Amino acid sequence: MTSSPQAGPFRPGLIAGLVMTALLAGACVLSALGYGERAVNVLGGEALRAENDRYLETTMNKAVASFAVMSVLKAGLSIIEGSDVGASLGLSMHVQIGDFVQPAYDYVDIAWRTLLLGSVTLLGIRYLLQATMVVDSWLLTATFALALAVWLTVWLLPNLHRLKQTLTDLLRVAVVGTLALYYILPLSVWGAARLSELITAPAIRESEAGFTAAKEELFPENETIPQGLMDKFEAAQNKMRDVFVFLKDRARDMIVWTVQIIAGYIFDCLVFPVTLFYLLLWATRGALGYVFQLGFQRALVRDLARVLGQRPQVRDTA
Repeated sequence: MTSSPQAGPFRPGLIAGLVMTALLAGACVLSALGYGERAVNVLGGEALRAENDRYLETTMNKAVASFAVMSVLKAGLSIIEGSDVGASLGLSMHVQIGDFVQPAYDYVDIAWRTLLLGSVTLLGIRYLLQATMVVDSWLLTATFALALAVWLTVWLLPNLHRLKQTLTDLLRVAVVGTLALYYILPLSVWGAARLSELITAPAIRESEAGFTAAKEELFPENETIPQGLMDKFEAAQNKMRDVFVFLKDRARDMIVWTVQIIAGYIFDCLVFPVTLFYLLLWATRGALGYVFQLGFQRALVRDLARVLGQRPQVRDTA
C-alpha cells in the first residue's frame, strides 16, 4: 500500500511570515503616530469632513435665523392671542381677535418648535462628527493590532481554531467600526445634504421665506409706536384688524408652510442620514462578511483535507 501525502494546516514560509508580521507591526506603529490619519485624509477623508462641516454650519445658521424670525412672530401673536380686545369689522360684526388668532399661533408654535429641534439636531450631528475625529485614529490602530494578532495565530498557532475564529470576529467588527467612523458616517451626512438640496430644501426655503414675509408684514422692525393713550388704542385696533385680515387670507398658506418645515427637517435631520448610514453599514458588513466567510471556508476545506488525508486506508483482501 502506498501512503498518500498528508495535507497539513496552512503554514506560511518563514520569510513570508516575517515580512507580513513586519508590515502589520509597522502599520500599528505608524497609525499610533498619526500617519494612518494622514493617509485617510489623502484618500478623501479630510475633504469629506470639510464639506460636511460647511453644510452643517450653513444649514444651522439658516435654521437659527428662521428660528429668530419665528420667535418674533410667535411673541407678537402670543400677545394678541391672549388679548380680550375685540375688533370691529363692519356695522354689526365684532369678534374677539384672540380667539381667531389661536389657530395661527398654534401653527407658528409648531414651526417654532420644529426649527428649535432641527437646530439642536444639526448641532448634535456636527458634534458627533467632531467626536469621531477623536477616537477614529485609536480604533484604526486597534484594527491593525487585531490584524497582527490574527496573522500570528494563523502563522504560529494554526490548530487553535477557536482562538483564530474569535480574533477574526473581533477584527471584522473593528474593520466595520473603522470604516463607519472614517467614511460611512461622513458619507451618510454628505448624501443627506445632496438629497436635501434636491428634495426638501426648496420647500423649506419657501416656508421660511413665507414666515419671514408674514413677520415683516405684521410686525415690521421700523414700526413707529404712538405716544398718546388714544393713539395707542387706535393703533392696537388697527393692528388687530390687520392681523385678522392677514390670517383670513393666508391661513392656508401658514398651514402649508408649517407642514413643509416639519416634513423637511424630519427628513433632513433623521430620515436621510439614518437611512443612508444603515444602507452603507449594511453593504459594508455584507462585503466584509463575504470576504471573511470566504477565508473561513478555505480554511475549513484545508482542515477537512488534512483530516481525510490522515484516515487509514483499508486494503481490499478479496
